[in-house]
Amino acid sequence: MHRLWDSYYVAKTVMKKKWPSHLPYDMFITVGLIVAILVSLIVRLLPSLSEARLRAKVAVVLTNLESIGTALNRYYADHQSYPKSLEDLAIPFPTDIFNKDGITYNYRKVDDGWKLYSYGPDEDDDNGDIEYDLTAGYEGNGDIIITNNVKRQEKNSKEDGRH
Repeated sequence: MHRLWDSYYVAKTVMKKKWPSHLPYDMFITVGLIVAILVSLIVRLLPSLSEARLRAKVAVVLTNLESIGTALNRYYADHQSYPKSLEDLAIPFPTDIFNKDGITYNYRKVDDGWKLYSYGPDEDDDNGDIEYDLTAGYEGNGDIIITNNVKRQEKNSKEDGRH
């Protein structure tokens, strides 16, 4: 008899377009739980998404530096010396993603080759002296650096029997 009465009550309230008094409270609890679960998932995913975005930026920087390094090596093959600045290569370069001033990558001639570097995720110019640890994420300091050490390459090729 009790079930019949509940069914009658629900049918009667639906016909009057009213909800039973306990229904909004239950729906509120359910919706609240769903929102809490979604928020906790989003909070857990955000750090990994920002780390993935950082890794993508670092990959772009490394690719750009490798491309500029190839242009420097071609310049060396044609002129038997490295240029004084990147502008001497007379080709357009992308700007450093980590440089807020929109400046291109940094280039320095060294005794036996060249050094190219980006400011790195800390966005601080360390003059290419402190190398960024690629596994450090946002916690790492230093510049993203690539070098071309001609003497070291010649020494390694002689040791390997290739000169």
